[in-house]
Amino acid sequence: MLVPGLWVFPEGADIPESLLMNFGEFATPHGIEAALPTIFISTGLGVGNSPTGSRWTASSRRRAGTRDIYDAIATLLGDDDVLYSTTVVSSERDEDGVTVTVRNREDGSPTTIHAARLLTAIPPFVDLLGPFDFDWQEEAVFSQWSTRTSTPWS
Repeated sequence: MLVPGLWVFPEGADIPESLLMNFGEFATPHGIEAALPTIFISTGLGVGNSPTGSRWTASSRRRAGTRDIYDAIATLLGDDDVLYSTTVVSSERDEDGVTVTVRNREDGSPTTIHAARLLTAIPPFVDLLGPFDFDWQEEAVFSQWSTRTSTPWS
């Protein structure tokens, strides 16, 4: 079902029930409980719920993910305190927090943000973090990160 790709994955009532149960319930009848720690570490499932929970649920039939975290934060903060589709132009830190200027990608308008703390949703790579006010030690840490351009099977 998964090869050559998810575009041949069954829909609706054609989805096997074993693919709709949470992973913990799936593991027991298939005798793979001992492999759960390795599965969670190697697949990223451990980022989601525990074996008793699931990233796939029969009720919603959709995958939970990082987007759900950002949506929950946006709901908590409110629309006035969350900016989407922006690019950081400059930033400066001091003992009171951080001041960041961003530019809206749609209309080019700038916005300046003053905050005690800042949450960004970008990969921590030096070439993307240029506008941030990093010292040489922070740059040294971030320069150790790299992208992975190959897949495990290539």
